[in-house]
Amino acid sequence: MRSLLAAVCVLAVVAVQQSSAGPACTPLYRKLCRVSDWSVWSPKDNIFGCSRVFRTRTVIDNPLGSTACCPALREEKEQCGVPTREQTVGAMSAGFLGPLSGDGFRKADGSTGKIDVLFVFDKSGSVREVNFNDAKQNIQNLIEDFPAPVDPDNTRVAAISFSDVDKTRVEFDFNESGSRDEVRAALGSIAYERGWTATATALSLARDNVFQSVAGSRADSAKILFLITDGKSNRGGAPIPVADQLKANDVEMFAFAVGPENQINEDELRSIVSDPVPEHLFYADSFSSMSGVFTDLITILRERFGGSSFSTSDDEYDYEYGFFRR
Repeated sequence: MRSLLAAVCVLAVVAVQQSSAGPACTPLYRKLCRVSDWSVWSPKDNIFGCSRVFRTRTVIDNPLGSTACCPALREEKEQCGVPTREQTVGAMSAGFLGPLSGDGFRKADGSTGKIDVLFVFDKSGSVREVNFNDAKQNIQNLIEDFPAPVDPDNTRVAAISFSDVDKTRVEFDFNESGSRDEVRAALGSIAYERGWTATATALSLARDNVFQSVAGSRADSAKILFLITDGKSNRGGAPIPVADQLKANDVEMFAFAVGPENQINEDELRSIVSDPVPEHLFYADSFSSMSGVFTDLITILRERFGGSSFSTSDDEYDYEYGFFRR
């Protein structure tokens, strides 16, 4: 009897709402509109300055139909200071992981393609060996749970390490990319060599010696460069013109900056990465914090994909996290 009366009440509320210009938002009407939890605040437009950010929530149940009596579904504020860990995870999920699927790189038309991804590691003196090893481990962990198959026919991986100009080198190119385990082993074997920060030299090697057919880069692949650096370039020339040439050649450029504010050249990195900048430039104040971001990302990958080998024939797009899921 109680359930019947409740149903009648709801129907009466709906009838009143539909027969008038708009409902009078009484406490009862407001309780009838149930909404989700707030999303994470959107990424900041910059690392260190102030930005307008927003968060949203959605209606879960609303028998009134109209959202007039629902609580606010969007909230904005000005955020100053560095992005939170949750914002960084969300930005990487949308920008870096967003187009990835179990079959490769998801194109705008819904088809999938092969991936050539190059990781560029800063090994300058300010990084220190323990942090350099942490950065490598983060990428090894990512490769372990990378959603697309990692092998010569699908996702190929290459790596560059840089410090002084004469210590900057291609560690392995796309021709040498093998299975998931082989790639992880090759990443682990990269040696630390302290020195200055020749970012432009590293990007020039990427342009001339890695994203080339002779190095195993494929014309029909999605080309991705992921730079990890703790500072600003100070040897080997200006990196921005080289980055512009890479982007003109359809290389999507990402960067993860790690370190204190006075050590990071945000303007330089903003010019290196692709647009939109908030989904291509990421930040952590330490390598330990960076590892926390990657831990969260891998948790999301495992929740959404359930492992590193699967099919995505029945995927749907997850707008909250920014990539496809089963």
